[in-house]
Amino acid sequence: MGGHDSYGKDLLSRVLGSRFDRWAQSRNVMLAGIEIQLDGVITDAESGEIECAVEIEAENEPQVRGAILNLSLHPAPKALLLLMPRNLNNPLSKALPHFQAVWSRLTGRARGKLPIVCLKGDGSKPAWKEDETRLRRKLPRFGINLQVP
Repeated sequence: MGGHDSYGKDLLSRVLGSRFDRWAQSRNVMLAGIEIQLDGVITDAESGEIECAVEIEAENEPQVRGAILNLSLHPAPKALLLLMPRNLNNPLSKALPHFQAVWSRLTGRARGKLPIVCLKGDGSKPAWKEDETRLRRKLPRFGINLQVP
């Protein structure tokens, strides 16, 4: 599992440079005395403010729902889920609407749809070029600037 997280984090670092921070304390949320650790945050290229909370998931639907819950609890104005779907129990055609329904139930309509990028590769079988291209194409659609400081 750690290899999958590392793959997603390395991919975001390749695309966003230091704007993706996997170690920032600001990626964490304290709730009733327990710290929730997200996979990282994306900062604004100019202000350095947190722009987006990020979760990376390569496991089954319950794990993905946990990642969505974590994203819903983070105060960042945007959220991003990187999904490596090879371990899902359902086809993407069923899983993606399910994940959007979970997000809507948790956040209401105010936050809109959850940006989800489905990667081709994962920690076991990377697809660097294809996934990097996919992120460069999709992130701007979600309002995430590709500018690197």
